[in-house]
Formats: sequence, C-alpha cells, structure tokens
Amino acid sequence: MGLAASQARLLALTARIHDVEYQAQQIQNAKLQLALTEDSVYQKYMDALDAETLTYNVNGKPIKATFNNLFGKGSIENGLNKNYILRTNDDKVVVPDEIFEAWEEFGGDTNAYAFAMYLAGNVNFDDVNNAEENYLEVNKDNDAISSYYKERDESRSSLESYLQSNFKVKLSDIGNYPHICWEDVVQQGGGISADDAELKELVEDYIAKDTALMQNIYCNGAQRDAIFHSIKGVHDNETINNDEFQYYLRYAKIMEDVGPYGIVSESDYEGYSLNDSDNLDDMLKSGKLCFDIVSIDKATGKVVYDPTSTNTDNNVSSTQKSSVDSNEVKKAEAEYENEMRKINRKDKQYDLDLNKLETERTALTTEYDSVKKVIQDNIDRTFKIFS
Repeated sequence: MGLAASQARLLALTARIHDVEYQAQQIQNAKLQLALTEDSVYQKYMDALDAETLTYNVNGKPIKATFNNLFGKGSIENGLNKNYILRTNDDKVVVPDEIFEAWEEFGGDTNAYAFAMYLAGNVNFDDVNNAEENYLEVNKDNDAISSYYKERDESRSSLESYLQSNFKVKLSDIGNYPHICWEDVVQQGGGISADDAELKELVEDYIAKDTALMQNIYCNGAQRDAIFHSIKGVHDNETINNDEFQYYLRYAKIMEDVGPYGIVSESDYEGYSLNDSDNLDDMLKSGKLCFDIVSIDKATGKVVYDPTSTNTDNNVSSTQKSSVDSNEVKKAEAEYENEMRKINRKDKQYDLDLNKLETERTALTTEYDSVKKVIQDNIDRTFKIFS
C-alpha cells in the first residue's frame, strides 16, 4: 500500500472510529433517559398505591402497621398473635435498633438465652449463665428436665470419649463450655480438622441436646422465673414478661442463624422511614422488602421461617382508602407491568447495539494501528534511500 493510500485509509478509519464512539454515546444517553422513564413509571405506580394503607388485624380490629408495631416491641403491646420479621431484597433481616445495638455491643458472641434475659430483665450475662448452670444442677431430678439432661449427658459422654481418644482433649477445655459450637471445637481443640465428619456429627448431636434442654427451661414460665429470681440483685417481686422475653429470644436466635452480615438495623436501612405505614406498604409491594412468620422449634431450638405476604397473610394486608377503589389499583399495576416490559426490551436492545459497536470499534482500532505501522515503515524506508 502506497503512502498516500495508507494516509487516506487512516483518515477513513479515524472518522469511522469517531462515528462509532458517537453512536455509543448516543445509546448511553438513551439508556440514561430510559432509567429516568423507569423512575417515572415507578412513581406513577406508587401514586396509585398510595390509595392503600398497610394494616394488621387484632381481634377483628385493623391497626395501622409500622415497623415498630409489626416487627418491634409494639407487636407485643398490641397483642399480635403471629411473630414476623422483615427482610430486605438481598435477604438481610431488619433488626430493631435497641436489639441491633446491644448485639453489636457484645460482638454477637453470647448465649441467645442470656442475651434475651439481659434485655428482658437488664441483668448481667455472667449472672444469667451461672444461674442457668446452678438451676440445672439443683433440679437434675425434676421431671421436666431429667430426660433432656440424660440425653445431653449421653451425647456428652460419646463426644468426651472421642476427643480424649483421638486428641487428648477434654470437653471442658473448649471455650464457652457447656454451650459450645463446632467452630469452638475446631479452633480450640488442638489439631482438629473441620473435615472430621464423625466428630462434627457428635458435636452437633451434643449441641442439639443442650439446646433442647435450655429451650425446655425457658419455655416453662416457672422454671424461667426461678432462674431469673436466682440472679443476684433481682428482687423477689420482679418477674420476666414472657412475651417480651420470647421477642428478644427470637431476634437473638435469628441473628445467630444469619450471622453479622445477614442483619441491618432498622434506622440504617437505606435511610427510609420504616415507621411510615404508607412507605412500608410501598416497599413491600415493590419487592424491596418482604416478611416472614418466624417461630423457634421447641425440639431443636432452631428458627423456623415461613415466608408470607400482604396477599396471602390473614393478619397483615393493604386496606383500601375510600378515595380510590381496588379496580383502579389493579389497572395501575397492569400498566406498570406493561411499561416495565417495554423498558426492559428497549434496554436489552440497547445493550446488544452497544456490544456490536464495541466489537466494531475493536476491529477498527486494530486496523488503525496496523495502517499506522505501514505508514511508519514506508517513511523509514523512504528516508533511508535519501540518507
């Protein structure tokens, strides 16, 4: 290729590259405009949903739902007969500020029952743990405790024997004994592998029996109050409110279950006011939030989650305000879904067009570099002739 032809081709390539980049910029602008359209469509839908308010039913009486009175202590005070938790769309549990702050203060490293007792009775963790052990020792022969105690002792004996035979380790040397966890055994057992399936099974069996024993105690009001009254500094006329204790225990168990990265505090959730009923209703309908019915299995002490929604739950629902009827809300929902489908189709087409342009730009850039090299080689050879 001659020098003039190469120069002409270089100019043509430069022009085409600029053209491709301009087209890509236009598509990016169109995508931005599409995002603004999406916001407008969403806002229109939210305006229609403002015709509804979130309520929950207690004894036939609708009560306006907020975070506090549906997921917080207000649920106890208003007598809600189901226990709910709120989740974000990335599956984090939204925790009331009081509980979140207390859990963070103690680094999430505490017995769930002691934590619940601490918040329900404002008592020291060590006092609670000591009272538990003292109560168990004194009441070994109690019919309500003895069977669980026997099962735990049997599983402890098997675990103790395995640790002694294979690792020369005593169970009492493991941190947080007797309420151990698998991580405690691996980290503090000395040379124990996390892949030791037999040992892990023994540990999990022991934990299940220990948890069942403690669950049996704390689900029995007389036993729980006996422990509470054995704690130093608590007056004889003070008792624990069972509903309040179970409320704190549920959240403690949930936080143990999901871990520190699976929770977010009520006030830290994206800056939204969850105690605004209409705002909470909007976010539940848009899918930004969802909620579960939760309970604690008395046999295992584990949290049981049952997803629900305002469409299926017989306690929580969106109630129509008088200004707009349900047909208008259904129409708004249909329009929203239709517009979102159109927006998604356009967005996908824009992405395809951008990919094509990027492929073409890559090819043009490669040829551009090649032509530049040809021109440089021609110049080098020409000047060598005349030098």
